[in-house]
Amino acid sequence: MPKLAVLGARPVRKKTFPHWPVYGKQEELQLRQVLKGSSSEIGKRVGKIKEFEEKFSAYHKVKHAVACTNCSHALEIMLKIAGIKEGDEVIVPSYTFIATAGAVIRCQAKPVFIDISLKDHLLDIDSIERLITTHTKAIIPVYFGGNIPDMDRLNSIARKYNLAVIEDAAQAHGAKWNGRFVGNFGLASGFSFQYSKNMTANEGGVILSNDAEFIEKCWQYIWHGRKKGGLWYEHFWVTSNFRLTELQAAVLIAQLGRLKKQNETRHKNGLYLDKKISALDGLIPLTCDVGMEMHPRHLYILRFDPEFFVGVSKQQIVKALNAEGIPALSGYGFPLYKNPAFDGLNVYNPNAEKACKEHIWLLHNNLLGKKEDIDDIIAGFEKIVENKEELRKIK
Repeated sequence: MPKLAVLGARPVRKKTFPHWPVYGKQEELQLRQVLKGSSSEIGKRVGKIKEFEEKFSAYHKVKHAVACTNCSHALEIMLKIAGIKEGDEVIVPSYTFIATAGAVIRCQAKPVFIDISLKDHLLDIDSIERLITTHTKAIIPVYFGGNIPDMDRLNSIARKYNLAVIEDAAQAHGAKWNGRFVGNFGLASGFSFQYSKNMTANEGGVILSNDAEFIEKCWQYIWHGRKKGGLWYEHFWVTSNFRLTELQAAVLIAQLGRLKKQNETRHKNGLYLDKKISALDGLIPLTCDVGMEMHPRHLYILRFDPEFFVGVSKQQIVKALNAEGIPALSGYGFPLYKNPAFDGLNVYNPNAEKACKEHIWLLHNNLLGKKEDIDDIIAGFEKIVENKEELRKIK
């Protein structure tokens, strides 16, 4: 008789995990205020957008914020305002979404792909200096899954070589390291509010910075080259419209109101999962720096050991977990530089290659459940470990 659900046995669970996104009366209230016309005046930076910017920056203890269309645009705008141009090089991780490197290319600059550390899937700080050339102007640490590397070490290197640090915080809403919230470790940071993120208005983005002049230039770029206090039809440089809408800002105000409690739940359940998963043979949860005070766990990531799961693929394990009622994901199938968009690059980063073959992802909403929900996740992994020989039968 088979033991795994994918082969016909009884699954660990049939109950669904907490739904995402979470919307409720708070969003309805905020949206009604916009729809009744009480929150905005055309041509002026007032209403829900301004309220959201102020609340989001205050949450992260950062002085300034400007909202925009999405994090892809946020990254591009931050790089352009930082002066990145044709001929420059920007160090980016190999293990990230295309937007990180795409923003560099849209500035006519060159992304230089750095390998990751297998312990946390964040950029390998030990490899930074050997990639720096006379053309290197910036580095983009990606807080993948919400995790933060040793930013004191990274910033020490950046200062030594006069590099701008642009934080890709797309997945790190509310993350906190060594007493400081994300957004306080570089020149500026960008966040995403895409559908899957820990805060969402289905799409959207925001830039945070403690540099008033920098954020003012970002605002001008986002608002079609206008200046605050200037005429609506007065434009000082040719950009485009990268504004967030009042409706999105209204939703995000409500979303921000839930972030602290939701992050606390994710953080606590993530630590519990770490403890239990690390006790199982053949499974390796990613680690956090000792200074990681609040991990929002946009993704819970672990790796399987191919020497323990002999002859078993990542896809077979994910398929088995899904059949047990555990909604696991296979994530990236290859490092970013192997995408057809970067065809012809002579890059090989062994840790990123290995990670893409061995990683397993769980989305953050799975960590919003109660202890019994997390215990079911553990039971699902226990089941595949105990019945690893059956995994090879999965087609």
